[in-house]
Amino acid sequence: MEVKKYKPEFVLDYLYKNRKKYNKYFQNKIKDIDKYRISEINKKEYDKIHIFYDDLTKEHVNYIVSQHLDISFNPWDISTKKKLEYDKQYSRTHKNGWTISGKIVEDWVSWVPFIKAFHKNYGVIYGDFSEEIVVVSDNPDKTLFHFLDNNIPLLWTGWDI
Repeated sequence: MEVKKYKPEFVLDYLYKNRKKYNKYFQNKIKDIDKYRISEINKKEYDKIHIFYDDLTKEHVNYIVSQHLDISFNPWDISTKKKLEYDKQYSRTHKNGWTISGKIVEDWVSWVPFIKAFHKNYGVIYGDFSEEIVVVSDNPDKTLFHFLDNNIPLLWTGWDI
């Protein structure tokens, strides 16, 4: 087993290189949220969810990096429950084999800054993706790429809150 640490810029570069997949994923996610939530929430609440979802363009990347790059995960990445509590540990196993655990933080919007993820064939990933990611695996790069391809994080800046 090898232990390798990654900086947020490494993740950002990888996601930017694969931005077509990233953009398609979030366009579909926005459609799902729009269908589900539009009738349930008011305009102010609706605007909150769009902090996280923007096409990954060079301009957007430059903007979030110049403000403060935040990489995190959605509450639905760690739980399927509709009613979630903040500062409570949740864990969810996805169809792709990754089990992701973390606590939900709330400050106008909700996100999961620190995660622990496990896959029986790939290994373990943990950390705050805005600061440092640690991968424990026989092939850390392959493990991180598989994780990112199957569990796309949010790229945003907390300054938008």
